[in-house]
Amino acid sequence: MTITIVANGEIPSIINELTEISDKIIACDGAASRLVETGIMPDLIVGDMDSLDGKYRNELSERIIRFDCQETNDLTKSFGITSDLDPDVVYITGITGKRADHELGNLSLLAEYEKDLRSKGKKTIIRGISDYNTIIPLSGSCSVECSKGDNISIISIDTDLTIESRGLKYPTSGIELSSWWKATLNTATESTIHLKFSKPARCLLMISNNGRNMHPLPLNKVRSMQ
Repeated sequence: MTITIVANGEIPSIINELTEISDKIIACDGAASRLVETGIMPDLIVGDMDSLDGKYRNELSERIIRFDCQETNDLTKSFGITSDLDPDVVYITGITGKRADHELGNLSLLAEYEKDLRSKGKKTIIRGISDYNTIIPLSGSCSVECSKGDNISIISIDTDLTIESRGLKYPTSGIELSSWWKATLNTATESTIHLKFSKPARCLLMISNNGRNMHPLPLNKVRSMQ
């Protein structure tokens, strides 16, 4: 099963392609109105409904899952419902753009979701999708398929992580990722990059491909390394 979660940031130009390959579309309440107005009907609308246009609350009432809890944001509520469905792939979009604070918070949440899934032994694949990047949360040593020339950035939430890399123009070996900028703005020199983590960690790999169509398929395959 493939599920796309749509948050209330910048919705990508490939949203129709995402909906076509998804079995379910789950919208955070702020994004639901925008999706409906573009002709996309979400299967579920999740949140406290403070951002859902009033005219849709009755029309779409059977699709609404309301949470009044303010301890987590609507993206995390949506991901919790998604995780319970045990999908094979989760695309998460609308998490970047508009507000920088929301964007930074959402990006860090991708790493938390990855960590939570792996702690439960789940193999669900998570991909953040925008018109500019594919965002892959990582939790340990792995190899990642890409294309030569892709722009690659590695951002570690855990600031004591070091990563030995192969297949990148600028080696990351010996660099402690104590700030988010330290392993950004790199370039893939091979069609597979290899990353050896010094420890399990919360990390994001961002791939941008110099303006080529950021179609979500095929997936950038990630293979864990022991």
